[in-house]
Amino acid sequence: FHQLQTNGENCSSPQWQQTYERKTFATYLRDFGGYRTAYFGKYLNEYNGSYIPPGWSDWSALVRNSRYYNYTLNVNGDKIRHGFDYHLDYYPDLILNDSLQFIRYSKRFFNSKPYLMVLSFPSPHGPEDSAPQYQNLFLNEKRHSWNYAPNGDKQWLLRNTAKMSQLHQNFTDFLNAKRLQTLQSVDEAVNQIYEELKNLDELVKGKAMPFEFDIRVPFFIRGPNVPAGKILPQIVLNIDIAPTLLDIAGIKIPEHMDGISFLPYIRLLRNGNHHLKLIKRDTFLVERGKFHNNKNNIDRLLIPIVGKKQWLQLHCLKSEYQSPCRPNQRFECFINVNGVQRIRKCSSFNRKHFIRSQKNTQGQCICPPLLASNLERNSDSIRTLKRDYRLKKKRLKQHKHEIRSNFENRVRRSDKLVLERLSMIEDDFDVQGVYELKKLIEISKSSSSLSIESNNHSNHDNRSSLLNNNLANITTSQLSNS
Repeated sequence: FHQLQTNGENCSSPQWQQTYERKTFATYLRDFGGYRTAYFGKYLNEYNGSYIPPGWSDWSALVRNSRYYNYTLNVNGDKIRHGFDYHLDYYPDLILNDSLQFIRYSKRFFNSKPYLMVLSFPSPHGPEDSAPQYQNLFLNEKRHSWNYAPNGDKQWLLRNTAKMSQLHQNFTDFLNAKRLQTLQSVDEAVNQIYEELKNLDELVKGKAMPFEFDIRVPFFIRGPNVPAGKILPQIVLNIDIAPTLLDIAGIKIPEHMDGISFLPYIRLLRNGNHHLKLIKRDTFLVERGKFHNNKNNIDRLLIPIVGKKQWLQLHCLKSEYQSPCRPNQRFECFINVNGVQRIRKCSSFNRKHFIRSQKNTQGQCICPPLLASNLERNSDSIRTLKRDYRLKKKRLKQHKHEIRSNFENRVRRSDKLVLERLSMIEDDFDVQGVYELKKLIEISKSSSSLSIESNNHSNHDNRSSLLNNNLANITTSQLSNS
């Protein structure tokens, strides 16, 4: 995205979607270059999955920030929920599978059409959930560059940072090991994508400070007519990627794009043609900051700049920073163990019930009065939340107990039924007894009908004697037959 001051207050806002998001290299490649475009992975922290950005033919993007399990994807307009199963839900592997499928599909059904594919892995971003096969790697690796701070000849962050304790060092070692573990899945994905393109013959935690290892990131280029093993001495920035992609596709670079194409430099390395007209860059600007309150100053008058110590002293005099924390208070001032004044967030602050102050066009604050009724209402809200939490916890415990009881009863019933069936299977089946029982039932039915027709007033003794005689006849006939 070009000609932006920051993405912090712009990502996914209606104005941002209607202006800057429509001017990416994806829109130009698809609309003017005839490319099939695909995006797989994390998009933006504030992306809520309610729409598909323009310029993408195939879209599968993560809703909100980086996750490895238990996340939601927008897949071509449909929100799909994923859980905790590694084989089905591990996000880096899912990105790899989607990308391989897109390559094969493009080769089979759109063989004459070029395509662009962008992969955005969550690795090594937190929560650093690595694949199971990599969870024991790098656990014994140690970093040796500890405690360069405090350093008096560096910028204010290193001047005011205390030495790291052994606990912090161990945690940082473990955290870096977990980050390296997550990157193993990315390495495997890059290798598989490379092999897939080769088989199809298609081969053509912090960024806040301007230190050398933060801004000097290696950039590799591979493709047809790109000389191998060459190093480009010119400065290349991330804003140059979009113009270069458009230049490779033969599309005119729009004027609103900030960067330049470095394709002429690649041609220079290949051909050695020193007569090419090149745009030279010997410096670039690296900065980071926030919008100052001066943006609300209509006259754009300069505001005196004060140091951090003076800024803390001025703010800690205000009522909204006084300690201890009151209901609906966001921050409080305190003195740390080194006797230095600091500001921290109140642990009792509830964002749901926080009433943010507003400003009018003259920069004057329009704030709700802090009345006793407000305090009482906030206290009632806190008590209500605590009561609801206790009830919810109690109901959840009862629900778990019911589930456990039902499961145990079901297991007992099933075990008992299995044992009964096994005992029936193990018993010998009496075929002769069943045959005799069938005969007795037939004789008893026939004798009952005869006795009713002959004499309706016959008694029980007569029917019994008749039944006994029939039984005796059956027994005699069986003995004679045997």
